[in-house]
Amino acid sequence: MKILFINDISNTSVNLCVGLNKLNVETKIFNFSSGGSKYNIYQRALKILFRIKELFILIYIVKKYKPDFIHINYGYYGVVGRLFKVPHAIHFHGSDIRSNFRNRFLKWLTLVGTRKAKIILYSTPDLQFLMRNNFKNPFYLPNPIIIRNYKSIIKNDIFCISKLDRTKGVNIFIKAIKIIKKNYPKTKIKILNFGNINNNNKLISNVDFDKINHSLSNIKFLKEIACSKIIIGQFQLGFLGMSELEAMSLNKPVITCVKNKYYQDGYYKQRPPIINARTAAEIVRSYFNLINGETKLFSGSRKWVKRYHSCEKIAKIYLEILNKNYGRNFS
Repeated sequence: MKILFINDISNTSVNLCVGLNKLNVETKIFNFSSGGSKYNIYQRALKILFRIKELFILIYIVKKYKPDFIHINYGYYGVVGRLFKVPHAIHFHGSDIRSNFRNRFLKWLTLVGTRKAKIILYSTPDLQFLMRNNFKNPFYLPNPIIIRNYKSIIKNDIFCISKLDRTKGVNIFIKAIKIIKKNYPKTKIKILNFGNINNNNKLISNVDFDKINHSLSNIKFLKEIACSKIIIGQFQLGFLGMSELEAMSLNKPVITCVKNKYYQDGYYKQRPPIINARTAAEIVRSYFNLINGETKLFSGSRKWVKRYHSCEKIAKIYLEILNKNYGRNFS
């Protein structure tokens, strides 16, 4: 059985393919190049031409690879599925419905693209309401995580793994680490240097922390997590993203903000073992508690991720969805 994945969002396709390969399902990934809203008119024209070239490459791949099923990541790319007679699923990951459905054209394009889809999936529990309001019978497919082992020397006291984005609550965690830095000047802090908050913004200017380039590979990113004592995640959306889950899989203490309603019923039978903080003051208090030795809570983090998000577990769930709703045995 062969499945072609189109686009890899935050390593979800790579991780899912690892799980599927262990179940003897053959997989292949094709990535469209990333977009860019800040391009000028000439760059956008070149981008369109390059996108057409990519479509021809994809058509060639489908013809040669002959997949039994196509998995398309990111909502409006669903229109690509209409080019082929191969059954396909469309997988939503967040901004492709949260943000794009506020734009009339992108919403129309996405809905047109989903009309021929056999299965509609979404990756985070906060999307449930939006998905059920716009699609018939969407399925929740939790983000898959590869459970790894890294033995590293601790180099950072804090690693802020959320990008510098207003939708991630950047104002909350930057305010917190400023307070921590003021009280403990020798604290080593690293942040990801990308998002919609640029370096000239007053929020992050004149703050002493190391900035990590966003282009680092996933393996290097995981090693940075392994080299850090405490992980600080996002504080706006209310769920665990891929980065928080990766950190938990390494048994790292994670300070973030989740809404209990997403983890108290349905798929999850146990709440995630993280420190739930909603304000900068709560983050600071949590950090001080952690450096004073309150780390017992996190001994079960890896076990929790393995139970609910391991790539093997998610691959089995994925095949069950395909088997029940496509009418063909992919096992």
